Amino acid sequence: MLWTDVVTGAPAPTLATLHVDAQASILAMVEAEIDASVWGGASSPTYQRVKLLRAAELGQGALEAQANAAGPVTGRSMAGVTKSMAAVPAIAMGDSTTRWGAELRSIFRNSPARAGLCI
Repeated sequence: MLWTDVVTGAPAPTLATLHVDAQASILAMVEAEIDASVWGGASSPTYQRVKLLRAAELGQGALEAQANAAGPVTGRSMAGVTKSMAAVPAIAMGDSTTRWGAELRSIFRNSPARAGLCI
């Protein structure tokens, strides 16, 4: 999967501006994180869609972090030169409030992977 696949397939046109190193890191993370056998094999449309959505979800978080490298400002002080920054939280798969996260949650709810191991 290429980053252009994410931008056009998710679709997520705003993610085209994400730094190329972040793009490569996200794609590598997605490949390592998502098991093709759970989603019907490497050629399964569901597997491909899950990868696109996860990459878009992580890409949006990275884009927001890129804009606020240290996190959003939560406090300031003038004379003492104090500035507080919030930490940018990690995004668990399907936990973001993006439309891609919502679609991932929908896919998870309707997948056999949701059931877990039954003995």
